[in-house]
Order: sequence, then C-alpha cells, then structure tokens
Amino acid sequence: MKKTTGFTLIELLIVMVIISTLVTVALPKYQRALERGRALEGLRNVQYAADYANAKHMATGEYPTSLPNTDQIKNRFFDAPVINGTTVTISRKGTSWSYQLTASSSGEGYITSITCGSKSGQSTNNCEELDLTGNLMQRI
Repeated sequence: MKKTTGFTLIELLIVMVIISTLVTVALPKYQRALERGRALEGLRNVQYAADYANAKHMATGEYPTSLPNTDQIKNRFFDAPVINGTTVTISRKGTSWSYQLTASSSGEGYITSITCGSKSGQSTNNCEELDLTGNLMQRI
C-alpha cells in the first residue's frame, strides 16, 4: 500500500482559523498606528501655519487669512489650514478617522497650545482613541 503525504482538510482549516483570529486582533491596532503617524503630518502643518500667522502678525500687525502657496504644507491627509486670528485649525480629510487639530497662539508671537478635537456632529472621539489628548506641543 502506498502512503501519501500532505495536509488534511481539518489541519488546513485550523491554520486558517488561527490566522484569521490573529488578523482580527492585529488589524485595528495596525490601522490606529498608521493614523497616529498621519496625525504627525497634521501636527506639523498646524504648527507651521500658526508660526506663519504669528510671524505675519509680528511683522504687519495683522493676522493673515490664508497661507502662501509653498511646499512647506503637505496636505496629503488633511485639509488646508484655516487661520482665524490667534487660532489655526486643520481637519482630517474625509475618512473614518475624523478629527481636527487646533493651534492657539498668544499675541506675543508664540504658540501656547495644540489640541485635538472632534468635528461638529461627530459622536465618537477619535482623539482619545489615537491618544491625542491634552496639549500636543510636546509631540512635535
């Protein structure tokens, strides 16, 4: 009698169950880690916009309403910064990760805080899930 070697159907199914369980656990953590990396782009952009607004205010006495067209701002994952006096807000482009970053400045030309908040009408707080709470100045 000839003996055949190989895997049985049960063995293959067990391996597939183990792999799918690992993917189910690991995928959300991987996606959260990717989004935290993307949030660094937003932090960099909001800091640059706030620094530009502060410098313009110190030079001319007025806050700008927009940024000049430079290659300093990379809006791959975020909308263009919105400057409103001493605050600059940048929002995450439309994905399931919906939040906005706000930089607040003093009248003396320096940034006092960068905070993460939910967009209006949003029920979940993605800032807490991404651990972007409190003053984010230390993360830049």
